[in-house]
Amino acid sequence: MTPDQQRVIQAFLDAGALSDKVSHDFVQTAKEALTGLERVAVPPEDILLALTEGDMPCTVQEMQPRFNRFVDRLTEGKNPNRVRIVVEW
Repeated sequence: MTPDQQRVIQAFLDAGALSDKVSHDFVQTAKEALTGLERVAVPPEDILLALTEGDMPCTVQEMQPRFNRFVDRLTEGKNPNRVRIVVEW
């Protein structure tokens, strides 16, 4: 987003609500920001299985690559900047 577009969105976030009159710029900026987002739903048990793969207990140095591999598998072939991971409880 351009700096002007970022300001429009930031003003909305700071206000915490839409104003009574929504500008065309806001609508266009929000539409552009949300276009192309890809939802990736993940059951919590998949996260648990990925993180406990291998020996447990494990060190931080062992856990981080497990998590990274899991996220890499979820986002393979997708633009990671457009992916939104949702844990389905």
